Amino acid sequence: MQKQITLTSDNTAVMKAYSLTTRLLIVALFFFVSCSPYVEIVKVDVLNPSTSTFSFVGKDVAIVGNLYEIGNGEYLYDSTLVAAATLGIKETLEQSPVFEGYEIPIYYTYSSDTALVGKPITKEDVEEMSSDMGVDMFISVDYIDILGKAARSHNDTIDLEHLMMYAGLFRVYEAGNEKPYSPYYIRNETPETVIIYNDKELPILSTTREAGISLAYRLGDNYAMFIAPYWETVERVYYVYPDDEYGSIKLGDRYVQQGSWAKAMEAWSKTITSSTKKMQVAMAAFNMAVGCEMIGNLELAKEWLGYCQKQQQSKINPAPYMQTIIARIQDKYVLDKKLQVAE
Repeated sequence: MQKQITLTSDNTAVMKAYSLTTRLLIVALFFFVSCSPYVEIVKVDVLNPSTSTFSFVGKDVAIVGNLYEIGNGEYLYDSTLVAAATLGIKETLEQSPVFEGYEIPIYYTYSSDTALVGKPITKEDVEEMSSDMGVDMFISVDYIDILGKAARSHNDTIDLEHLMMYAGLFRVYEAGNEKPYSPYYIRNETPETVIIYNDKELPILSTTREAGISLAYRLGDNYAMFIAPYWETVERVYYVYPDDEYGSIKLGDRYVQQGSWAKAMEAWSKTITSSTKKMQVAMAAFNMAVGCEMIGNLELAKEWLGYCQKQQQSKINPAPYMQTIIARIQDKYVLDKKLQVAE
């Protein structure tokens, strides 16, 4: 009986010791995590150049949707799809700095000659249409066509996803030019998934027609980004070190949360000039590059990333961000040329 009591006592002691060890590990882990560096995400709006070679700068522009009547009030292609594509072009272009403060008008042409589908209009027609609309250039949505479609459901819901094949043609005409600029053909014979989302970005039930309209709008939106510079919201990361040598990396994060990049950069510079720990210097230098991008100084951002790289810290790799900044510098050169108003 005493032996049993002794064993019970020993087991209890072991359990107590294990419990104490576990608690110490949890406390140590919590302390380590709370004192370890981590990254925060911040968003920035980036202006991307267009792919096209022509420019709308300094020009009055309109959008034209072409509809082909086949009788009895019907059209060769769904007129709603053409309207959705023109709206997609309009709303995206009006966000471009090229069209800042300019409302782009939309017009529609009607023809019963379906043989004209996909063929460029004559120079005389370009001149007449430009004059009638009072513009220098116009964007033509020749057609949008759904080649094939099917619906796919989940959990017994209907028409949640739509698989679509499509085709379309966009052109840009300029008064005085013999030919339109390079036509923009789109054709996808591989079914593409189209999902309609609500304001909370959750998939919602929709009809095949609604999905087609959503697809046409997106095609117009994509074309607008092909022909004019466009804004894109991207994410960047910067480092936070709760237990850094001078507290300035953490202070910089506080200033970022307040929206003051200038003060944040001032705090990070203290770490760079005073800290003896290369890891913290590398973090601060990386953060300085992010701050420089935020205030629009890409060349200085590149220099700070180079300084970060010189610290040779394996846990901090500035190379991918360096490539992004170099690409943005090149894009800026292209944008500056495209946004110049022709004299």
